[in-house]
Amino acid sequence: MSDKEYIRNLVKKHKSKMNAVGITRWTIICLSAGLLAALLVELYSFIWPFYYADIVAIVLMVLGAAAGLVIGFMKRKTEREAALDIDSAGFRERIVTAYEGLDKDDAIYEIQRKDAVKAAKAGASKIKVKREGLPKLVCVFTFLFAAVITSFFLPSKTKARAKEIHILNQKIDDKKDDIDDLKDELDKLKDELKDSLTDDEKKKIQDMIDSLEASKQELDKAETQEEYDAAKDKLDFKLDDISEKLDNMANVKEKIDNDPDSAQRMRDAAQEAEKKKEDSTTEQNTGSGQQGGSTDTQQGGGTDTQQGGGTDTQQGGGTDTQQGGGTDTQQGGGTDTQQGGGTDTQQGGGTDTQQGVGTDTQQGGGEGQNPGGEGQNPGGEGQDPGTGQQPGGNGRGEGTANNDHDYVSIPGSQDVDIEGNGSGTGESGYGSTDNGPAWSGNHVNYDEVIGRYEQDAYEGIESGKYPSGMEDVIKDYFGNLLED
Repeated sequence: MSDKEYIRNLVKKHKSKMNAVGITRWTIICLSAGLLAALLVELYSFIWPFYYADIVAIVLMVLGAAAGLVIGFMKRKTEREAALDIDSAGFRERIVTAYEGLDKDDAIYEIQRKDAVKAAKAGASKIKVKREGLPKLVCVFTFLFAAVITSFFLPSKTKARAKEIHILNQKIDDKKDDIDDLKDELDKLKDELKDSLTDDEKKKIQDMIDSLEASKQELDKAETQEEYDAAKDKLDFKLDDISEKLDNMANVKEKIDNDPDSAQRMRDAAQEAEKKKEDSTTEQNTGSGQQGGSTDTQQGGGTDTQQGGGTDTQQGGGTDTQQGGGTDTQQGGGTDTQQGGGTDTQQGGGTDTQQGVGTDTQQGGGEGQNPGGEGQNPGGEGQDPGTGQQPGGNGRGEGTANNDHDYVSIPGSQDVDIEGNGSGTGESGYGSTDNGPAWSGNHVNYDEVIGRYEQDAYEGIESGKYPSGMEDVIKDYFGNLLED
């Protein structure tokens, strides 16, 4: 090997070693900085919920390593710098001078190269790349790396809470997306059918949109799983209600307005609302011979059937069938059928059938009906007048009247003086109609009255007025009234 090749190879090899050490040093420095930042992020996640702490920590480490590689590459040494570094081992600039004269063949340069080669071979053990501070950097890097890895797997309630929040936010976002999709569908429906929709139908659709927007805002406020579940239950109820209302509107369009195209479009929107509703487990109420939480105490002969929550105590013979909410007080035998909310007080034998919400007080024998025909489950007259009282259950039942009821009488629309006593004598404030007896007052369309009560019931559900689990009972009650 000639002197030129020896000097050239010596300088190149030393340069490669210097660059390797330089890149390693900068990589460790920057990666340690990334590890320190990652450790701070992990410590933060132990104090405040931060679901993406691990991901951010990994990104910071990768960025630190990448920055070290880039800096180390940009600061790589040249061959002249490598020659000078070799001379720092005590060669008194022989190597750098020989390196700079490699392309010259003058005698003086040949002599200088021979002297440099001789000195380099004699002091080969002195030619080393400096690694000052590198062992300390490795120790710092090892400590930080171990601390970050430990923080990854160290259990923490705050981290668990962060995960719960993240999952909850994902659920909320999915629900909000469903709401936005359905709102867009209803807006599209209202726009496409604007010429065939009545003002009332347009208002109903807009009410649906406003109701969905309210659910969206309620979901935004949910911070716990319980709050989300409550908001989700209300949203599911609204989606079911929207689907039913759109189906009813479609039936009207098809059967009354003779507009099958609009009816089909409404049914498509109803199906879209039904798709957005998640399957949920229906809470099953337990009890013996009753639906809903209540207490049922019966003394004496007879049959007692109760649906809805509340307390039903019966004394004396007869048959008592109660569906819906209100208070039912019965003394003596007979048959008392109450559907809907209100207060029914019966004394003495007879048959009393009440549908709707209101107050019915009957004393003495006879029949009191308010409103619509006789109930489906009338019993015979009681044979043994009891002495107890029966406060009825609270809840909403199903309408079961057999006769057509086009109009109902509103007792409160005018002054009525009603008198009576236990013997059945006295004056009454009701008279006869084609469909049976009715209270004195103004006649109002049956569907309008039911619609008012239905709206009040739905508003009560949204405001949390009724106990959990009663939504389906309310829907079934009004649904059956509409079917009748």
